[in-house]
Amino acid sequence: MEQRQHPRFLVRMRTILGPPDAVEQEGTVYNVSVGGCAVLAEHLRGTDMMTSLHLYPSPATEPIIIAGAVRRWGKGPLHCYEFLSMTTDNHERLRLLLADLQTNQDHRSTQD
Repeated sequence: MEQRQHPRFLVRMRTILGPPDAVEQEGTVYNVSVGGCAVLAEHLRGTDMMTSLHLYPSPATEPIIIAGAVRRWGKGPLHCYEFLSMTTDNHERLRLLLADLQTNQDHRSTQD
């Protein structure tokens, strides 16, 4: 079984994929970690192409902006991205989101 470098959390949130092709495309993030995420979107970026991702944890919050993300794998509409660069502020917001997801996951597992 493959051992992941960072824990992933199942979550569904809206995302906007940005340049390099200068056309924003909307997608949905289905799992996320501090090091990357999987996105369900209809787009044609090649593997290892740099883009930006704007993650929207909720409609009421500002997006978490991943300035540099690289598509590492894709099959059909599912694409996996590795996060390479983001500001310190966005990294902290992502870390806090993941901590909340961990807390919610732990809370649900103790109710089972």
